Amino acid sequence: MSIIRNLKGEKRENPNTANGTWSVLREMIRGQKTNSGVDVSQNRALQLTAVYGCVRILSETVANLPFPVYRHLERGKERDRNHYLYKILQEQANPYMTAFSFRETMMQHLLLWGNAFAEIQRDNGQRIIGLWPMLPNEVTIFTHNDGSVDYGYRTPDGKPKLLSPDRVFHIPGMGFDGITGYSPLKLASEAIGMGIAAEEYGARFYNSGGRPSGVLEHPHVLNDDGARRMREDWERLHDGLSNAHRVAILEQGTKYNQIGVPPNEAQFLESRKFQTEEIARFFRVPPHMLGDLDRATFSNIEQQSIDFVTHSISPWLKRWEQSVKMQLFSSRTKRTHFAEFVLDGLLRGDTESRYNAYAQAHQNGWLSANDIREKENLNPVEGGDVYLIPVNMTPADTIYDQLEQKKKAQEQMQEQTQQQYNDDDEEEQEEEQNNNRSLTRAQTRALYFRENVRDSNKRILKQSIKRIFKDEQESVMKEAKNAFEERDTSDTFMNWLSDYYNEERERIEQELRPVMQSIGSQVYASVQDELGSTTAMPRDVSGFIQQYIQQMAKRISGNSFSALVKRLEQKPDDIVSALETEFEDWQENRVDSIAQEETIRSSGAITVTAYSVLGVALMRWVAEADACPYCREMDGKTVGVEQTFINTGESLEVEGEENFTPNTSVKHPPIHGGCQCQVVAD
Repeated sequence: MSIIRNLKGEKRENPNTANGTWSVLREMIRGQKTNSGVDVSQNRALQLTAVYGCVRILSETVANLPFPVYRHLERGKERDRNHYLYKILQEQANPYMTAFSFRETMMQHLLLWGNAFAEIQRDNGQRIIGLWPMLPNEVTIFTHNDGSVDYGYRTPDGKPKLLSPDRVFHIPGMGFDGITGYSPLKLASEAIGMGIAAEEYGARFYNSGGRPSGVLEHPHVLNDDGARRMREDWERLHDGLSNAHRVAILEQGTKYNQIGVPPNEAQFLESRKFQTEEIARFFRVPPHMLGDLDRATFSNIEQQSIDFVTHSISPWLKRWEQSVKMQLFSSRTKRTHFAEFVLDGLLRGDTESRYNAYAQAHQNGWLSANDIREKENLNPVEGGDVYLIPVNMTPADTIYDQLEQKKKAQEQMQEQTQQQYNDDDEEEQEEEQNNNRSLTRAQTRALYFRENVRDSNKRILKQSIKRIFKDEQESVMKEAKNAFEERDTSDTFMNWLSDYYNEERERIEQELRPVMQSIGSQVYASVQDELGSTTAMPRDVSGFIQQYIQQMAKRISGNSFSALVKRLEQKPDDIVSALETEFEDWQENRVDSIAQEETIRSSGAITVTAYSVLGVALMRWVAEADACPYCREMDGKTVGVEQTFINTGESLEVEGEENFTPNTSVKHPPIHGGCQCQVVAD
């Protein structure tokens, strides 16, 4: 018998008088007898860990996903938070149930009964204002000769009522007629029953002191009372865990003969494990999600999880989405609105893979910075809606015109540099000519690409740094105002400030990672084009990008902490105002400075690392056409890819200028603040 009665072809009847129609089907509550001798009901089935685990995993996964209402746009879609269904599907289904609880309950009904029902509550304007789950075993579907459908329902207080289709939200599972779904418990009753039987067998085995059953054999004939007393005495002394392993004393020639099969011989553990796999197979849940890791490895768990989303969760989500659109949206809003689950969170890979994918998507122009930030649950930034166009996919006639202009400017700069040495001897002049030899087209294109990468990402990086400083200002000023209400709390504030910036380093790293990953991916693409390489980004390069991001976050947080400490060491009369002034100065000056320096520094560092990994032996310094005297002095200098252009303590000597000594060794640009030089493979 089905849990839902299908009265196809019957006349429409009053449920208060149709007693036969209203006989409620309760066989799944009572339990269905199986060949293993176990009654399988939904409550008993849930006591089996494998069933409970599968139902919980599937129902909680569906309930946990965002389920917003979207409005169709001419191109694309947008969330419509003002639609009356948005709150019901996404936040609160009725005054007593959250959207999570509602979807979790409905999924449990689907997984156990094969059907989920909810009564639709409407206001006077017929707008939906609530969804109330209905017990599937109390629902009867009436299908009539004219094709119409009604729903009979017996409320918890025992009163029957008849509901029209516009009053019932019904999600059917897999079924034979498209109206009602099969009961999964009924179909899987034998597998579940066997699992329950194995569980009960194990419990009884241990309750019997870990002994198989047996027979007491007496050499003489015993009357009924004697046999009963012998059995009762034996069970009293030896049954149960508390009596396990007690020494048995057999009198008058009595013998104990074992007749049960020991669990190891009955393959007890193997049977239980097999039934877990059977139930997982039935619900289509990967065994590793139930704790069975025999076939799971570090390399395949992620793929199994993606497969779980694709083949286990997605069909259920599609049932929800189409049922919601068909039954809950009005005929007018069906053309303009729809509800859709957001799967991005479930399909995320590990952090490195995810950010590499974002970088490629941003670089190739089909995800903007704000699209990526939305997927990472971050707020949009100003200017983040721009979609980049890969410069190496620009029409050839356009880009080569730009390259020729760049090349001419470079040649003019080289001529100016050459003129400074007209009075030098011929040997020095020849050496300088070799240093300043013309760039190849591939090198010129690479310089142009990397310059565009820096410029396009600089604006995004500035917005991120602005936001970082704004968040720091709010946190630090709040604590400062509390701390300096009394003048003797400076030590407490300093300790707090130190702890705050230790933690702030990780927040900065998380904030800057997407844009820096994008820079790294695009710079590596320019190196590929320069060298004519098709090698995918090696792990050494991607690993270096991660290290660079960490060091960059350390630099920014460390400099911020030092700047605030320096302010405090000046012992201003109004500490709070002094700190406010410091943060305002950061917004006016530090933001541009950091964005400028880090885009150039990261571009140079990633370029040199890529050269090293891809086997380049030499690299050459290339200065801009309008470069400063020191950068022009560096122009054309060639070193090994593992060497430095300037060693620690070494100075640049330029005629007519003061000697310039960098703070550290210089392996790549920038050589000083504002420097926009680059390197090329030589």
